[in-house]
Amino acid sequence: RTENALMSINANEIQLGCESMAYKLLGVTPNKPIQEISREIKDETQSKQTIYSDVSNSTIIGQLKTFPDGTSGVIFYDSGDGHGLVVALYEFEERWAKKNIDVYTIVNEENCGKVIVSGAQNTDKIIAQLGDEAYAAVRCRQLGSDWYLPSSGELYYLLKIANQGKAENGPVSLALVRNGGKQIDGWYWSSSENDKDEAFNISDSGSCHSEEKTEEVKVRPVRAF
Repeated sequence: RTENALMSINANEIQLGCESMAYKLLGVTPNKPIQEISREIKDETQSKQTIYSDVSNSTIIGQLKTFPDGTSGVIFYDSGDGHGLVVALYEFEERWAKKNIDVYTIVNEENCGKVIVSGAQNTDKIIAQLGDEAYAAVRCRQLGSDWYLPSSGELYYLLKIANQGKAENGPVSLALVRNGGKQIDGWYWSSSENDKDEAFNISDSGSCHSEEKTEEVKVRPVRAF
């Protein structure tokens, strides 16, 4: 995706040409103009980040963090530069949505995105389209405007890496109980979609599964700092 002034080639034109060729090779006819798809892919890529964090070397994983609005959570991700992610002390059971419907602004994933951080953006998109019928996302936001339904990548990191896949006996679970919260146990909704009917949920061991959005599954809100 490099510019070439000598040959009058524009980087965006190269990308669109490659995408168009890919659709032809795959025998797929996109239901949207290539230009629109390109913008969505670019926006989605810019909103995603990759988690790089060594839990064993962090001194703040498991600590309680209280925010100015009075809400608290246990730190499970440390970026190493004073920022990170916390998980709420409590959980609830809720349907992902009132009915099975595709949130068209979220790019569906074939597998759980184990390193993708996009939960806050996903939550915004879900509520923007579904409103009050986005049950899980709305209840997360009821804790405060900065709380959200975590992506599958954030959940995977929380449950498999930070909590070591040990459910109620993991280090994050023990920290939650130590601070008056509830330990991690069972399956949890993510904000990542598999397709129009199903979204991903992840177990306390880090296993991934897709479930119809109308099913009740546990929800554990997350917040960045």
